[in-house]
Amino acid sequence: MMVQSRTFARFWKHYDQLPEELQRQADKQYAPHVIDITLSDAYLSGMEIHLTPEQQAFIEQGVRNGRFASSDDAMREAVTLLETRERELAQTRAFVREGLDDLDAGRYEEYTDESLHELFDGIKRRGRERLAAEEPPKH
Repeated sequence: MMVQSRTFARFWKHYDQLPEELQRQADKQYAPHVIDITLSDAYLSGMEIHLTPEQQAFIEQGVRNGRFASSDDAMREAVTLLETRERELAQTRAFVREGLDDLDAGRYEEYTDESLHELFDGIKRRGRERLAAEEPPKH
């Protein structure tokens, strides 16, 4: 039925271009199936998803609690969150790759315990100087 429906949908787009005799034949043969075609095409544009009973219960509870207007809304939000997560993961991987590339190219500094203390002391000193510059004068 799905293949017939697709064939009919392609045919129906050109219906107005047919000679009247063929239009009458098409009306007799295909008109009873127009509703089936519409439903079949709508079904074809969707996706079937299988959830665990726990996942299904979670979504149903979200709909009952008003968190989602429908299970479709819950699934759309889930996909949006997955897309966000994938983008963030790709960014993290890019940063890691950049760091590894820097290491391979020798773009890094080695620190000893003493030089780390000097680095931290310098950071603290600059931070205190910046804070002191921003403080309003005391009266």
